[in-house]
This record gives sequence, structure tokens and C-alpha cells, in this order.
Amino acid sequence: MRGVQGDDAFKEKKYVDASAHYTVAIETDTADSTLYAKRSLCGLHLSERNKAFDDARTYKEMGPDFSKSCYEQGAALILLKDYDQACKALMSGLKLDFGSDVIDEASRYPLLFA
Repeated sequence: MRGVQGDDAFKEKKYVDASAHYTVAIETDTADSTLYAKRSLCGLHLSERNKAFDDARTYKEMGPDFSKSCYEQGAALILLKDYDQACKALMSGLKLDFGSDVIDEASRYPLLFA
């Protein structure tokens, strides 16, 4: 139920509320990797770099074959200004899903080459 409330809050761009709902949902169901992914996205929107990265890393550890987890980890690493690791994470995502427009666009992010 809290995950659904988090989704509703996220759609309304209420990222603080969404993150709080996802946190409660994670406490109830620690095995649902998508909750970590969603909370990571909230962290990205809130510029909570470390939280976003921690959740993206947890999501990736739970489902290492998900290209989305590579994207989220890469996006968090960009915020952390760790461009080398961000590039590696995004390239890993492209290897898993070569046709991913989102990952391809993120991997071309200009700051990666600054």
C-alpha cells in the first residue's frame, strides 16, 4: 500500500513524501528491489546524492542484470561527480540493453567528459 502511495506522490512531484512512503514500504518488504529504485529516483530529484547512490547500488545488487539499475547508479554517480564510475555503470547498462535510449543518452552526458 505504501508503495502505491509513493507512486502517487512521485507522479505529483512530491518527492519527499514519495521517498517517505517508499522507506516505510521497504521496511515491510525488503525483497522488493523496485522500491529501492523508486526511492533512488526520489533522491536524484531531491539532489540527495548519497542516498540516491546507496539505493541505486542496493537495487543493482538485488538485480544486477537490470539495465535500469545501471542507469540509476550512473545518474547518482554523476551527481556525486564520480564521472569515471558513472561512465562504467552506464556502459554496463548499455551492454545489458544495447537499445536503451535512456542509457545511451545518459552515457553521452557532457559532464562525463569534463
